Amino acid sequence: MKAIQRMGLESEIGRVEGWPASLAEMGPSASEAGAALASAIADGRAALAARVSAAAARADHRATEIERFVDDLNALRRSTLGALMTYAASNGLSPSWPNRFFRKSRVKRAKTE
Repeated sequence: MKAIQRMGLESEIGRVEGWPASLAEMGPSASEAGAALASAIADGRAALAARVSAAAARADHRATEIERFVDDLNALRRSTLGALMTYAASNGLSPSWPNRFFRKSRVKRAKTE
């Protein structure tokens, strides 16, 4: 998706932004086309600014809402593990018994040396 975004609007605006001035010098019909192109370039710049604004809003949302949710979920997971460990200890169960209640990661991590 990023490759498509990179090759589109932003690079084309940079390529054609001088054309309206050139078209204005070529006569009335070309001047009208230049004015329409200038308007399209302005709309394109507004779209690029909106994209930057949306990316910033998305980053703010991730930093505040999603990370807070993950932190709360991890706190709940740790407190549940603590309660299960207390139960296992008081009922003579194996110390590894509480671990059965949590899903193991399927991602194999590279060993660091």
